Amino acid sequence: MKRSLAVNILLALTLLALVILVALPFYWVASGSFKLPQEIIARKPTFFPHSFTLQHYVKLLANSAYTTYVGNSLILRRVMLPLIAPGMASVAIFAFITSWTEYVFASVLIISDAKRTVPVGFAGIIGQYQIDWGLLLAGVVLAVAPVVIFFAFIGRWFVSGLTEGAVK
Repeated sequence: MKRSLAVNILLALTLLALVILVALPFYWVASGSFKLPQEIIARKPTFFPHSFTLQHYVKLLANSAYTTYVGNSLILRRVMLPLIAPGMASVAIFAFITSWTEYVFASVLIISDAKRTVPVGFAGIIGQYQIDWGLLLAGVVLAVAPVVIFFAFIGRWFVSGLTEGAVK
């Protein structure tokens, strides 16, 4: 089914308006980076910079990690890793606990008894009419121990990762 010319023009104008709506904030930020400080905070905004300047970029590069440290490996080791370590620790703990306690896919996809995950193994201990409580509780202790040990090593980064954005 072909659309009429009027519908195509209306659609094109609507898409153009959306592109302008999305691109305008990016242009505003980019053009503001080339304006003088007085022009940025002026009461009457300007769409184009009256006096083009690179002073913000010079100041940024002079104070950046690229000029402070030599090489990308030092930037990674001294700047980036300390900043992302709490978040990486939080993700590692969540991923470890999620994979350690996974039940649904393992119970459906794993057929071999030797390759069962811990929760699927616990489900095998629980029978229809009886439960071997001693075996089940011993298994729980052994299943929880790696999680507790893992959290003991990474716990301080986990807590700092959760509270990193909360402190001003």
